[in-house]
Amino acid sequence: MIEIKFTQVGLTCIYSTTNTDIGTLTGSRNTGGTAKIDVEAALPRTGGSGGIFCGSTAQWTASYKITTPDYLDVD
Repeated sequence: MIEIKFTQVGLTCIYSTTNTDIGTLTGSRNTGGTAKIDVEAALPRTGGSGGIFCGSTAQWTASYKITTPDYLDVD
């Protein structure tokens, strides 16, 4: 489980993964170099004090390069 917490102007919004498919891990064999993970997920709000000021979901979009280990394959 991943939990992301935002606090602004004293209001907190908490979003969590709950068996959420967060994206794709691509191994070094397919990238020709360092492995990467591309994230594209909608995380449901699971708590916080923000109430109606928090959206029901938060969109998480990102791309990460995996540097350790330098070579990583995925089956």
